[in-house]
Amino acid sequence: MKLRTSAFFVVAVAVLCFGFAVVTSLPAAQPDRVSFAGVNTAPAVLAPGKATQVTLRFVIVPGFHINSNTPKSDLLIPTTLKIDSANGISAKGIAYDEGKDVAFPFDPDNKLNVYSGEFSVKTTLFVPAGTPAGTASVHGELRYQACSDRSCFPPKTLPVDFSVTVKGR
Repeated sequence: MKLRTSAFFVVAVAVLCFGFAVVTSLPAAQPDRVSFAGVNTAPAVLAPGKATQVTLRFVIVPGFHINSNTPKSDLLIPTTLKIDSANGISAKGIAYDEGKDVAFPFDPDNKLNVYSGEFSVKTTLFVPAGTPAGTASVHGELRYQACSDRSCFPPKTLPVDFSVTVKGR
């Protein structure tokens, strides 16, 4: 019986050690390199039956850049914003800041069109006439690919959530 208990203990310790080794060898989750900094006026005020432009602000971690919405190659992943239609609110247009043409050490002869530091995306939101006054949530997502001067990381999707106020008559 002692031998059986000792063997079980050895196997249990081996399984725990192996599990720990596997978990510690897994790559860490990719940190967010872009954050949503909010809207130009919080909350944005929308009038039913009218379109209102809202500016969304984003911040990129120093030392990183992301492709603009109009990268210079079809092989590069553009930054895109998608706003979900909900609560009667819909996006009628999206306009991106212009990126900056930058040459990087890995290819100094070709410039990439990128965002770094801070950038904005403007969206025109529309609330149908007859929408009741009050606060509403707007949800969307920013898809981007972050890169350093040496490598690029897998594309990510950043949730973009903010509140708007729908005016009464």
